[in-house]
Amino acid sequence: MARLLQRRPEGQRRLLRLETLEVGDCGLETVPHSIGGLTRLKKLDLNLNYLTDLPAAALGRLYNLEFLDLNDNRLAAIPVEALRALPRLAEVQAYNNDPTADPTADSIDAADSTTPPSS
Repeated sequence: MARLLQRRPEGQRRLLRLETLEVGDCGLETVPHSIGGLTRLKKLDLNLNYLTDLPAAALGRLYNLEFLDLNDNRLAAIPVEALRALPRLAEVQAYNNDPTADPTADSIDAADSTTPPSS
């Protein structure tokens, strides 16, 4: 899916009617700017990737976007002004963003996973 987004215009033509795009846990380090051209998107799921930046240009013309999931990435900041420009955006989730963390790692340390809980 990410490769289609990077190829313009062939891949984007196929995606122009897309309303939901789920590219969570795809190893993305950047958000392709071409996503901003998917003007019918209502839900964009970018969770569990390696995003360190959310360029305003990538949000571009997502005027119909209602839900944005940025959970479990490496974002140090979110461009609030860019989000305010999206009139239908009702919910943004951006939990567990730590620029130094591995978003795909389990929340339990390997050492703790072999230790039985104390009674």
